[in-house]
Amino acid sequence: MPQSLSRILVHLLFSTKNREPYLTQEIRSELHPYLAVVLRENGCFSLQVGGVEEHDRCQSGYDENYVWD
Repeated sequence: MPQSLSRILVHLLFSTKNREPYLTQEIRSELHPYLAVVLRENGCFSLQVGGVEEHDRCQSGYDENYVWD
């Protein structure tokens, strides 16, 4: 029986305007869990969420049953 296995991985990078160091540790401590929840609620899984003062990154994945709208 044929079988197809696939996984789509996405690396998102968010930057502050003009790369200003706006994302303090306090903001990031709330932002990272929020990003993970948003991904999970949309049928994705987060591999890594992190960043520094001027940018934030999120590595996530989709399984083969994800429906792209």
